[in-house]
Amino acid sequence: MKKIILVFAMQAEIDAFKSQLKTPTQFHGGVEEIHFSQQTVRLVLTGITMLNCYKLQQHIDEFKPNLVMQIGTCAGLRKQKLVM
Repeated sequence: MKKIILVFAMQAEIDAFKSQLKTPTQFHGGVEEIHFSQQTVRLVLTGITMLNCYKLQQHIDEFKPNLVMQIGTCAGLRKQKLVM
């Protein structure tokens, strides 16, 4: 089974991502996960700035992912207004 961690800086990004899913998320140990046939995807909220990447360590140690990927839009919105 493939294990994937998707890293988000803001709750609004996770909410936007989840709004497009057909498969509901499940809570596992206080963390949201999506289970597909051969994949488990864990959604991790770290907060804004690279300094928060330490929050991933516990997930990497315990979940042992095959892939970690940062998902988000804020870095690309330098000239756009972010409304929540």
